[in-house]
Amino acid sequence: MSETTKRPLFVVIEGPDGSGKSNFAAKLLGEIHRLGEQAVLLKTPSEYFTGSNARMAIEGDGNPIPETWPFLFAADMINLYDVDISPLLRSGITVLVDRWLPSTLVYQRAMMLERGWPLHDAREAGDMLERYFGLFVKRSPDADIHVHAPTDIRVARLRDRHESERDSSDDDWSPDWFEGQKDDFHRQVGLLYEQHYSRSDAITVIGKDGWEESEPRRVAALLEIKFPDWLNGSAQPA
Repeated sequence: MSETTKRPLFVVIEGPDGSGKSNFAAKLLGEIHRLGEQAVLLKTPSEYFTGSNARMAIEGDGNPIPETWPFLFAADMINLYDVDISPLLRSGITVLVDRWLPSTLVYQRAMMLERGWPLHDAREAGDMLERYFGLFVKRSPDADIHVHAPTDIRVARLRDRHESERDSSDDDWSPDWFEGQKDDFHRQVGLLYEQHYSRSDAITVIGKDGWEESEPRRVAALLEIKFPDWLNGSAQPA
């Protein structure tokens, strides 16, 4: 006799600030639920102590220095994987994560280049960070989804977001270090994402004015085709 075993997926949704990544992740979660699959959407930085530290660092006054920030984000992801992601996957629940290691590597390199570090040093720091992360997180994502939009669209969205945040805040609000950079920095980030995913089989979601409303359903269908044992399961010996 045999029984059907379904395989939960570990999916990360990546993309530059202002690309529509978070909205896409929420819509994709809805499409996966529509297919009848149990799934949750997590986000980094997380709500744990490690995530709070990472957020405070990039929203602060430069203390600690930016060169330490990637390791704060890596520590948060390692903790999130151990506390939430791994247990959820073991229990048969598909996990979507809004930002994972690729974002940290891209923004780490862009930050170091912005601060005058040679490209060789920025690459070496990224390689070291990736090795450190890999010691603790052994499972790679099953699928990477790269959400992208042109620089002018992303920058315009960030400006609108900042104005809204400033209008609704009682304090002297300001964007975090990354979002507050000039257009050239955001253009560099977009190029680094494209370089990172040019060497992978990631699913890319892109549009001149942002992604189309039909894209979350298309991506959910692609996942169903790529991973036939995800929704339907595979026969296993009883």
